[in-house]
Amino acid sequence: MPIDDLGDLGDLGDLGDLGNLGEPADLGPVDADLRDRVHTRAFERGTQIRRRRRAARRAIAVAAVAVVVAGGVLAEQGASHHPAVKALGDTTTTTIGPVTTTPGTTPEPPTTDGGSQPPPTTTTGGPGTTVPTTIPSGSTVPTTTPTTVQSQTTTTVPSSWTFSTAPGGAGNLAAVSCGGGGGGFCVAIGQGGSSAVVTTTLGGSWVLTSLPGTPVAVSCGDAQHCVIVGSGGTSAQPTFLVTDSAGATWSPVPAPKTATGLTAVSCWSGLDCVALGDANIVGGGGATTSALVSYATTDGGKTWAQGGELPGSGAARLACPVGSACFATIESSGVELVGSTDGGATWQARGAIPTISSTSGLACPTASTCVVSGGSHIDSTSNGGATWAQATLPGAVTSVGGLACTSAAVCYAAATVVSNPKISGGASSGAILHSIDGGVDWITQASGNTSSFGAVACSGSGCVGVGATETATQAA
Repeated sequence: MPIDDLGDLGDLGDLGDLGNLGEPADLGPVDADLRDRVHTRAFERGTQIRRRRRAARRAIAVAAVAVVVAGGVLAEQGASHHPAVKALGDTTTTTIGPVTTTPGTTPEPPTTDGGSQPPPTTTTGGPGTTVPTTIPSGSTVPTTTPTTVQSQTTTTVPSSWTFSTAPGGAGNLAAVSCGGGGGGFCVAIGQGGSSAVVTTTLGGSWVLTSLPGTPVAVSCGDAQHCVIVGSGGTSAQPTFLVTDSAGATWSPVPAPKTATGLTAVSCWSGLDCVALGDANIVGGGGATTSALVSYATTDGGKTWAQGGELPGSGAARLACPVGSACFATIESSGVELVGSTDGGATWQARGAIPTISSTSGLACPTASTCVVSGGSHIDSTSNGGATWAQATLPGAVTSVGGLACTSAAVCYAAATVVSNPKISGGASSGAILHSIDGGVDWITQASGNTSSFGAVACSGSGCVGVGATETATQAA
């Protein structure tokens, strides 16, 4: 029955004890037939009162359901005017407090007063609890497009990884880089050898490519350009290997003659890159000393110019997140972070990294945020190296490899985990770790069959991990 038409409920005040109507008063000479009629009337009166009570309870229940559904209308109306609510997006669930109501999609025929009678509704009151609630026939309840109202901001990150056997011929894959944007162009290199594997499908398939040199590090600035640093051919001359055809062809570019070795490279566009390496520097009086220097290109690696000296030696990793801003780790005594704000022309010390003794990964998603890995530790900074936070890692992690961050909050790490950390000498496998708070806390997001994963890289379309015998891909 309609909520606003409960009829004349009559006087429901003092109904007394319906079960004890008592005997009629002393009727004197009234005959037995009259006495029976009095009893019958009393019983019928009690029955009418009980029916009215039940009708009142049903009306209250219908009104309560109407309030719940009407809340969805208010939430939707509020979303159209309140940016904070509208930003949550359209979904298929209406959430009011801890109760989630999912309206059906096929309404029943209109009621006689022109309203639309909603179908049965399922109300979930908590995990694992589903209680069917049917709105009584004849009730008019407003319907609305479902809207989600959340009590806190959440970050949703894809968690499904696909594992494949690593392509042969390139050795144990130890480094990988993916071009920016939404493409699937990535290049992975192994330890030793003179080849690389290239994918344009985010690891869906790989092509083995011979290189005119021995690769050491790789960085891809966009979906066409990539730079590998290493040595050239049969000589020990440091060489840049460059492509502008998404890895279809590679050209060797000799490093400046003062260079004695190249160790790292990072590109922030298809044309702009910085590399690090050792060089012989001629000082006053003609004396030659070895120094750690940077090299820069603005034409995709076709030409390189020597930049500034770094305050230390033994460069391990390099990351240039945005134009002209670069960070590097050096390992002359302990591990320190150094930085440049002019594309490598000058470098400044940023301070020691507390728990890292040897660097295996460096990712800097912004000009002030960096995450560094080494051994079984990860440290992170959000102020350019002024202070550091030591990460909390899953107990099964025995070592951490390369890093990749898609934002200042979301990062991935290649790692090795043991099947049972409580058992010494237990079997180990490669894994991908995941953080959503800038590298402070990590979880094991996926484990593969390979003995270890050495590196991970991300582009706009997803991420790729590489290991000794396996690759892993995750679509965005």
